Amino acid sequence: MSDIITLMKKYNFTEYETKVYTTLLEIGQGTGYEISKMSSVPRSKVYNTLELLLKKGAVRKANNEQVLYSAVDVEEFIDALKHNTEKDLLDLKESLRQHSKTTFDRNEIWSIEGYENVLMRCKTCIKNAENELLIQIWVEDLDDDLIALLQDKEKTIDNYILILFSETSNYDVPLKRFYKHHFEKEKRKEMGSRWVNIVADNDLMILSTIFSYKVANAVTTHFYPMVFLSKEYIAHDGYTANILEHLDDNTKEKFGDQMHIVRNIYKK
Repeated sequence: MSDIITLMKKYNFTEYETKVYTTLLEIGQGTGYEISKMSSVPRSKVYNTLELLLKKGAVRKANNEQVLYSAVDVEEFIDALKHNTEKDLLDLKESLRQHSKTTFDRNEIWSIEGYENVLMRCKTCIKNAENELLIQIWVEDLDDDLIALLQDKEKTIDNYILILFSETSNYDVPLKRFYKHHFEKEKRKEMGSRWVNIVADNDLMILSTIFSYKVANAVTTHFYPMVFLSKEYIAHDGYTANILEHLDDNTKEKFGDQMHIVRNIYKK
């Protein structure tokens, strides 16, 4: 019950409101007195709580000989909550835009801390890309939202490169346009972490280092030398992956297991 109360508080439902609503879900219908007794909400509070729930559309009232209350169906309740939340977010977005500065120093380099914050920034970058999108990312960091965004972009953007890494060499993902990196084990040892590298529309880059599902950081900028460097890095990974995918068996055997000889560039 404490988990439900905590979640409902995020959507502006008090503890009393949550107890009354869940009680009505359990008993089907009841008078104010019965609801107070079953929910442990004091009688002095229960009627005001019911009125608030009526205004929020979570409860219905029938005026018979005795006034009865019943809970709105869970699906209907969640749909209404989702609709109201989305509307509030749209209103908030428009209000915040009025306070947003339209100019900023494009040479600034900004930092982001925290795994969820990094992924959220990456999702926004991918979502807003219109003409060009280059990405390096590990399969382990692909969630449903990211996959849906990538599925959309691989259909709508011609200049699109996706380089996938996998700690287990498992690329069973519902995506069509991607290259396997081939050198995950070596790169993982060198970097000591996973990472995400994104360049959108030749204008914005994000480079993140991911140590765990909690610990991660990133930098993001419009500073063109860094955008260019990240773009070239991803593109050259694409060139290499494209070549490796088209090698014949004899050439693959020559370059060794995991193509490790390809990486031996310090000796010629």
